[in-house]
Amino acid sequence: MAESPFVIQNDRMVTLETPRLILRRWREEDVAPMAAVNADPEVMRWIRDGSVRDEQQTRGGVRAWESEWESQGFGLFVFGGMYV
Repeated sequence: MAESPFVIQNDRMVTLETPRLILRRWREEDVAPMAAVNADPEVMRWIRDGSVRDEQQTRGGVRAWESEWESQGFGLFVFGGMYV
């Protein structure tokens, strides 16, 4: 039987890992790289109204996503390959 790609922490799935992909919850060190993505007009023109976001706005988004994890037990993952 194949090994499960799920890593369980505190009785909740918080990381999905395969040989080519890691999805996990947000960490403090994810804010700056995500803020750089959010500050790029070429990226953001495809997202919502196209407005860029600064680091403070990005940090607020990450807090909101993590709050969803805490209150609902699920939320947005960080794509582990994004910053590699």
